[in-house]
This record gives sequence, structure tokens and C-alpha cells, in this order.
Amino acid sequence: MNLEQRKNIFEAVGLVAIVASLIFLGLEIRQSNLQARAAAYQAIGIATASAYNSSAHDRQFIMLGQKADDDMDLCPLRPLMADSRPSHYGHTGSLSDCCW
Repeated sequence: MNLEQRKNIFEAVGLVAIVASLIFLGLEIRQSNLQARAAAYQAIGIATASAYNSSAHDRQFIMLGQKADDDMDLCPLRPLMADSRPSHYGHTGSLSDCCW
């Protein structure tokens, strides 16, 4: 085996090593991005659960929700709001044509 053949073999091995290292780098970056995204979703979930938990134990918040339900039952527009459909569904509600 002469010097030219050895040089070509070493270049081929070097090329394979560079391609392998680039593939490995791409996989590592992808995994890192997935971990960061999962951590962000987890933080959002924890914050949402905390907000729901604090509002579920807040007496004033509960009373406000009950008052809103009670007031909505007394609202004279309640039957119209419950029976009406948005205009892109067509005119099927109780509202007159002028409201559509």
C-alpha cells in the first residue's frame, strides 16, 4: 500500500467521522429542544393548576361565580342567547332579521 492510497483511506475515514459527528450533533440539539419544550409545558401546567387551585379555595371567587350564575338566570335575554346561532350557521335563532 503506497502513500497515496493511505491518504485516500484516511480522508474517507475523516469524512465519515465528520458526517457522524454532524448527525450526532443534530440529534442532541433535537433532544435538547424537546426537553426545553416539555419543561415549558410542565411550567404552564403547574401555573394553571395553581391558578385553578387558588381560585377554587377563594371564597370571594366562588361567591362571584355563583352570583354570575344567579344573575344570568334572571337575565331577560337568556332565552335569546341560548337559542341563537352565529350568522355563519344561518338564521335559526329567536332573533329577528334585523339582528342578523
